[in-house]
Amino acid sequence: MELKPVGEDIQLIYQCPACETRHHFDLKTVQRPGQYLDCWCDTSTRLAQVTQPKFTAQYGVTTSEPITKDEPKDTDTKRLDAMKTRVASILFEQGFSGDESDTLIKEVLSRIEPRSVAELLRLALVESRNDEPIKTG
Repeated sequence: MELKPVGEDIQLIYQCPACETRHHFDLKTVQRPGQYLDCWCDTSTRLAQVTQPKFTAQYGVTTSEPITKDEPKDTDTKRLDAMKTRVASILFEQGFSGDESDTLIKEVLSRIEPRSVAELLRLALVESRNDEPIKTG
């Protein structure tokens, strides 16, 4: 017996024009008018409304290309640079000097790869209050 899907959960992928980060939106969201992509790099872009999408399921289709692990891309570098810039700006607003901010950020990045601005900021603030290194995991 072969199992066929009972429904769908379709996501459309949009790319931020400023930092090239990809954002996933479900179909129901982009069918509503006036939706925006609010990226963590502080860019807000209006999404084109999808009114009548057409998708066709193809059963038994396989790819001939081997699945390989993605190598770091320029977009990863741009994303990390945007995160560092945003966190340095926030730390500066909180009274840290530029050199202090850079040192804290470099210290955090030498130990882990944060997934978000919030995580990088939190770890940098923890680092600023501790003489001990950050514990991860």
